[in-house]
Amino acid sequence: MKWLILFLVFVGAAPAFAGGQTIVWLDGSGTKPIAAIGRQIDVRLSAAFASAHGIKRDFDGVSLEYAHKGEICLLGRKQGLTADNLNLRKFKKQHSSSVCVPVSEISARVRPELLHDIPGAPPLPFYSSSKAECNWRWTKGGGIGFWSEDCRSEKSHEDFVHDAKRNVFSVRVNGRVWGPSLRMFRVPPSKGPEALLAKLKAAGEITNDKECVFVPPGPYTAPPGWSMLILTLTGDRALNEQSRAHHSEAYSPYCGPLIVNWQRPSDPMSNLFIFKDARKDRIYHVRLGDFRAIFDPFSITVY
Repeated sequence: MKWLILFLVFVGAAPAFAGGQTIVWLDGSGTKPIAAIGRQIDVRLSAAFASAHGIKRDFDGVSLEYAHKGEICLLGRKQGLTADNLNLRKFKKQHSSSVCVPVSEISARVRPELLHDIPGAPPLPFYSSSKAECNWRWTKGGGIGFWSEDCRSEKSHEDFVHDAKRNVFSVRVNGRVWGPSLRMFRVPPSKGPEALLAKLKAAGEITNDKECVFVPPGPYTAPPGWSMLILTLTGDRALNEQSRAHHSEAYSPYCGPLIVNWQRPSDPMSNLFIFKDARKDRIYHVRLGDFRAIFDPFSITVY
């Protein structure tokens, strides 16, 4: 199976096949590298790039560290895919040992036997939390479906479950259900995110003031057909709270408890609001947390 669900390789063009594998070029309009950050991926570099820098073409289970402005940054220390390799030093990312390769020089390798035949479901993701322990499955509930991972090891079992009463999806670890990882909000399509902002403030889930707003998520861009936003503070209150945060553990959370995420605050997918441009009546709040089991928010399909 393959959260290829999270950066699911929603391939825009037909993939190529080579050596019993599906080759998915990451510069295609259908791929979503942002969701694969911090996940494992089987890589194939272009023949020209590999030859020019004296390295092999295929690397298995390397970490996708960063994806931005035409580059994919990878790290595979045990396989020599690191900036410590003299042949790759020029591709070093600042403050990291990862190797940043032009997106046009890299593709993901996916085994064809892992492709699915679920009607209406998008292609499987091209990445995973753990190739050895995690498999993708199609998860449904509350009128939507998406790809999520089921991860099993000797000590733990992680998967996703749907709470029909609250209409939220959460990670379940060894039978214990953690906080919501995916929550869907319904709003008037003509108003979209601004309607959700007002709704959350009225419900007390975020602070009711003009300084709590939706903004784009830093350097990351949404896959084609999707929009991404984060909730954050602006203005003087943001500066004051940042100052207090450095000096005390007792400070009010940015914009209220809804968006606090102590587990993976640096993960671009840790606290995100996304919606399909063609369906602004449904906005999804994504909170991945510090779990192996993940889901691909960009695979969400209404049924």
